[in-house]
Amino acid sequence: WPSHERVLRTYFDGQAWSCADSRSDALLKLRDSQSQIVYFYCHGGSKDGVPYLQVGSPEELVITRDSLRFAKIAWDDSKPLVFINGCKTAAVEPSQAIEFVSALIDSSASGVIGTEISLFEPLACEFAESFLHHFLRGDHVAEAIRRSRLILLAKLNPLGLVYTPYALATLHLEDEAAAPMSGER
Repeated sequence: WPSHERVLRTYFDGQAWSCADSRSDALLKLRDSQSQIVYFYCHGGSKDGVPYLQVGSPEELVITRDSLRFAKIAWDDSKPLVFINGCKTAAVEPSQAIEFVSALIDSSASGVIGTEISLFEPLACEFAESFLHHFLRGDHVAEAIRRSRLILLAKLNPLGLVYTPYALATLHLEDEAAAPMSGER
C-alpha cells in the first residue's frame, strides 16, 4: 500500500486527500466527505451470502450494505465515482440476492468500479494507477477503462477485463482541478 499510495498522491498534488486505516475511520470519512472520487484499496468477499469490504486489519469488523445504511452514507452533493479495488468487490451472481454495488448507488454514488474475481496486488495497483491517471486527465470512465485494459493487454495480460464499471460510459470529471479524493485501505 505505501508505494501505491505515493503514486496516487502524485495524481492529486496539492488537492484534498484523506486516508482511512480502519473500518470506523472509513465510515466516518465516507459520511462526512463529499468527494468526487472514493477509492478503496481493500479486501472484498462474501460470507453467508453477505458481501463485504475489509478495511484495516483482519481483526476489524467488515463494511457491509447495512454498515453504509447505519452510518448514513449519502453523497447527495458530490455523487462520487467509487472504485473498490479488491477481490470480488463487484461480484454479482444469479444465486446471490444481495450485492454491494447497489448499496453504493443507493448512497448516491454516480458509479462503481469493482472486480468479479480474486486478483493479485501488482495487477490491482497497476490497473488503478492507469485508470485514475486517465480519468483524472479528463477521460470518460469507458475510455479510462479501455486504455487501462489495452496497457495490460500490450503486456499480454488480459486481466484488466476483471474490472467492471457500473456507471454511465460517459461519466467524467467536470473540473479536474476540483477533484478531491478519499482513499480507504
